[in-house]
Amino acid sequence: MRFVGFLLLVAGWFLVLASIVLLGSPASRGAFIFAGLDMAVVYALLGAIVAEFLGAQQGMGVVITQAQAVSDVAGVFAALFILGALGISLHSSVRRLEHRVVHWGHRGKS
Repeated sequence: MRFVGFLLLVAGWFLVLASIVLLGSPASRGAFIFAGLDMAVVYALLGAIVAEFLGAQQGMGVVITQAQAVSDVAGVFAALFILGALGISLHSSVRRLEHRVVHWGHRGKS
């Protein structure tokens, strides 16, 4: 039964990607995909942290919650700095991948 669900998921992704390829100009096809991917990476990181705040046993959300409970301001800011660096690195990796895949859409951009 799981395999059937997996096949439906894969078929749905192929349908979505095929519709993106068939619609729009060639320069905007990849831009739509990578704009959504960039937002998805950021929201996935935020969702993971919020989920760890609410009910995890370990993780960065738990570290922040425990440091906040004992008024460890430096610990909270250290965890936030690590999460910020992780977010920036994920964003820049998506941008680098976009520049490699959608090479025709970046003329004149730095």
